Amino acid sequence: MVIEDQDRSPGLYNHPEFATDYKNARFFIVKSFSEDNVHRSIKYNVWASTPHGNKKLDTAYHRDAEKICGKCPIFLFFSVNASGQFCGVAEMVGPVDFEKDAAYWQQGKWNGQFPLKWHIVKDVPNNRFSHILLQNNDNKPVTHSRDSQEVKLHQGIEMLRIFKEYEAHTSILDDFDYYDERESQKVGEDGGRKEETSCVEQLSERSYQSPSSIASYYGADNPVRLASDIGKRREKEYSSVPTTSDLYGNRGPRSFTRVKSKNSSGLSSSAGDATNDSSTAGSNPSLYNHPEFATDYKNARFFIVKSFSEDNVHRSIKYNVWASTPHGSKKLDTAYRDAEKMCGKCPIFLFFSVNASGQFCGVAEMVGPVDFEKDAAYWQQGKWNGQFPVKWHIVKDVPNNRFSHILLQNNDNKPVTHSRDSQEVKLRQGIEMLRISKEYEAHTSILDDFSYYDERENEKVGEDGVRKEETSAVEQLSERLQAVSVEDGKEWEKEDLKEKT
Repeated sequence: MVIEDQDRSPGLYNHPEFATDYKNARFFIVKSFSEDNVHRSIKYNVWASTPHGNKKLDTAYHRDAEKICGKCPIFLFFSVNASGQFCGVAEMVGPVDFEKDAAYWQQGKWNGQFPLKWHIVKDVPNNRFSHILLQNNDNKPVTHSRDSQEVKLHQGIEMLRIFKEYEAHTSILDDFDYYDERESQKVGEDGGRKEETSCVEQLSERSYQSPSSIASYYGADNPVRLASDIGKRREKEYSSVPTTSDLYGNRGPRSFTRVKSKNSSGLSSSAGDATNDSSTAGSNPSLYNHPEFATDYKNARFFIVKSFSEDNVHRSIKYNVWASTPHGSKKLDTAYRDAEKMCGKCPIFLFFSVNASGQFCGVAEMVGPVDFEKDAAYWQQGKWNGQFPVKWHIVKDVPNNRFSHILLQNNDNKPVTHSRDSQEVKLRQGIEMLRISKEYEAHTSILDDFSYYDERENEKVGEDGVRKEETSAVEQLSERLQAVSVEDGKEWEKEDLKEKT
């Protein structure tokens, strides 16, 4: 069946009279694998979640929305994984139909689907919400939520208000033609999906305001939008301009300032201004991003490292150590011991990215085994197990769209930007990531914010004296590596001085 085009003009959303104050309402975070799925949700007024997510939302709908006779709306805050932003608000307006097969969506693991009504469609950066901490999720920022995470009433109302009042310059509506084309190509490749599309269309007829024709909207002013999975027009606009300030909810002060002038290392001139304790040399930009850093290897292993926050990356650079989850530590330790058997001819590189930052922040090399006896209380969260020494080679902010073309066959052909912590990257693709990381001309790095994170660390240590002992242990573990790094840095500075004279 041919899908009838439906109207998607911006006049259907973001109405000034949309209510944001409720005595009874429930709110949930929805995390989408891609904007393709959000596009289809807006187009057909439906959504499909995981089995766990559908069960949770269906229970909420039957228990509250129906019993209170429609006086308890259920709102869903949508965000695409690794995009660094939220993209809209929809209302669940019907129960989950668990009999519906979800092959229509980009991935086949979704189960069941339900009708909804979209109220707000706009791009709102994470930093507008990052102050909202969820007590029902270990006091993590709402921007660090998993799919189907519930948000309490007063916080949900605050999120609605922020969504409504934020003056956005971009939205997924800007790219509707682009996603229409992608959808058509996918349906053409897999004829079996046409029948499923028909089922979704029939279900969406029962939802609120199911319009009749699609009209793409292109705003007059479309500034940069950083994300690993964004529409073609906005991605092209981004690729030609430097990183801007207000798109991240999980970065230091550099995310609130305009791009600074570049110094000789290719990073902002303030990178070397951060002052540190004499026992650490982590903020010295001459220690990293060396032009002679090798990017071609016959034998090497590569892993993605996802950090909960930049605080932890700061400490890793400062003390030349890292701590992972039990699973991650075991996986990396096994890889290191396998590499040792090759007599040091198989380096292990780690590509670091902070959750929801929309970028990678550096490359480090694992230079020692995991010490599973080390308590990881030193780090921001207590769930890490063991720690191991690392040597940082590259420290710079590189946006996700520089890597999003790299698809991992060992991870369901997902873009490398959609990787979980300790995801391995194959040799050829890892070498390509090294090359991109080395050659990218960055304007910012976490080095710009080292003083800021030093202060945060000192405040934390002051609040919890127990951490001082752990900090000392970490410093002892990294002492040998720091000595090597400092000497390398001094030699580098001497060579640089000779060239200048």
